[in-house]
Amino acid sequence: QNIGALALDRKGGVWIAASGEKLLVHAKAGQFEVVNLPPEFGLIHALLVDEQNRLWVGADNGEIFLREADGESRRVFGQADGLPKAMINTLVISPDGALWAGTLDAGIYYLHEGRFISFDESNGLPSNGIYTLFADRDHFLWVGTRAGGLCRLTPRHVYNLRVMEDGQERFPNSLAETADGTLWVSTPGRGLFQWDGTEFKQFLRNPPTIGHRFVRAVLAGRDGSLWWGAGPALFQWQTNHLVGAFDADNESWLMRDRVMALCEDARDGIWVGTFNGQLRHWEHGTFTPVGEFNGLPITDLVQQKDGTLWAGTFGGGLIRIQNGKQTNFTVKDH
Repeated sequence: QNIGALALDRKGGVWIAASGEKLLVHAKAGQFEVVNLPPEFGLIHALLVDEQNRLWVGADNGEIFLREADGESRRVFGQADGLPKAMINTLVISPDGALWAGTLDAGIYYLHEGRFISFDESNGLPSNGIYTLFADRDHFLWVGTRAGGLCRLTPRHVYNLRVMEDGQERFPNSLAETADGTLWVSTPGRGLFQWDGTEFKQFLRNPPTIGHRFVRAVLAGRDGSLWWGAGPALFQWQTNHLVGAFDADNESWLMRDRVMALCEDARDGIWVGTFNGQLRHWEHGTFTPVGEFNGLPITDLVQQKDGTLWAGTFGGGLIRIQNGKQTNFTVKDH
């Protein structure tokens, strides 16, 4: 009943993975296909669809499952292929087209000619505990670690870049890049940081953002704006201005709640999911409530090109909003 990850494919479908389980489902045109993973495959912790529409799945036992775009060809990579016996918790395709996998405590691994090559503290990483991977438009790979801050990989160097505030290092939670090439880093409890080309600087250390520093969700919009949810508040930054600041003082629905998930819609609006099970659609300056989630936390949101919205919840399975109609799906429906 707990949805861990949602990923859109390149042909109008959506991949759904249950949190910390072995359930992988593909939804398309109203039909669900359960993908039978090998019996020895671990619990799912990462999903990625690449430009060739191939699906990559990372598991807690260090294995990676590949499903080719034709849906027929499949392969499992494991220790025999160079991977460690450590949880795969993040996957990304680097600018040169290689697959990179981040692990809980064994560094990062990249796929080269059918084998995974390790890259860890012995190669210059600040820590083997990896939290997030991100590829930017300048062809750099960014690595967020659990104990050594953030680093940037180039073909020849590893640059260790600390996210600092008042002399103390802060933990990088997630990364996003806006259309102008600015890189942003969210942190749990210390707000948002902005890359200025040489270092990360804490962003907007003044009202109204100063009181809202636990950043859980970040969204870089097509229009160049940056949205971020910080506890019971939501902010929008565009063209060097804070153009939107929403909290319980001006949006009562945010009172005693937390923004958990953000998703851009097919036009110029956004979807907002909260810890208390509220789904809101922002368009033309107004937040409109949509659906009924019975107080279940919304953990992930994706929208297909036809306007169908999928919401993953913690405890209530999957919810689809299509043409104004809500449909709930749980394990028994598959």
